[in-house]
Amino acid sequence: MGAWDPTAPMGSRATARAQSRVCSTVVSIMNFFQFIIKQRLSNGTRPIDPNFGWNISSDPCTNGWHGVDCGGQSSVTKVWLDGLGLNGIFDADSICAVQSLYVLSIQYNNIRGELSRSIANCMQLTHLFINNNQFSGSAPASISDLSNLKRLFISDNQFSGELPDLSRISGLQSFLGQNNQFSGRIPNFNFANLHQFNISFNQFNGPVPDLASRFDETSFLGNESHCQAHVPHLHLPIRSQKSVQEKGFSCSWAI
Repeated sequence: MGAWDPTAPMGSRATARAQSRVCSTVVSIMNFFQFIIKQRLSNGTRPIDPNFGWNISSDPCTNGWHGVDCGGQSSVTKVWLDGLGLNGIFDADSICAVQSLYVLSIQYNNIRGELSRSIANCMQLTHLFINNNQFSGSAPASISDLSNLKRLFISDNQFSGELPDLSRISGLQSFLGQNNQFSGRIPNFNFANLHQFNISFNQFNGPVPDLASRFDETSFLGNESHCQAHVPHLHLPIRSQKSVQEKGFSCSWAI
């Protein structure tokens, strides 16, 4: 991959710019990859090529890199690294340097550490799947800057603290945040567009939004002091109250 020469003819400069973009993408993805496999694979019984066929001198879009999709284009649009036993750390700075990235999925691994506020630099993301890992700390407020997100899955981690206000992500269709340690009140969402929503088994308190026509009590189960004993618009059948209490939901609904 050659460097861009500003004195070269126009056609040569365009080619050099394209090569420069590819080189930048390769370096960014390789850096990200090195962070998430910095430690030995957690499941030693599943041997896997540590490079996934990735090579610093090759093109991810033409050389068939494992887990990388370019959608028939010349830019990386998707990175899928699900269920590979990865247990390094998540480096948002490197992966978000791939500015053509729309989908990032690293679910069902053991990736640890905090989610950096630099995740906001992944400005084109429409799908972010980091569920079923070992993320900890707070979810950064900057995640609300990902205005193109349609699906955000952060469930089954060890996130704590307050969940950011995500109402600025007006096109969000799916949010899964269950099985963490989030606390405080349920933040604002643009619920009108949501088709999938779950914040069960956290430590939220305060009122439940009026979502009777869209989501049932299973979206809110297991929050210790949730809803202050009354969900005025949830309209649960009588049998639901018992089943919810059995599962540890602390509220009593007025039916």
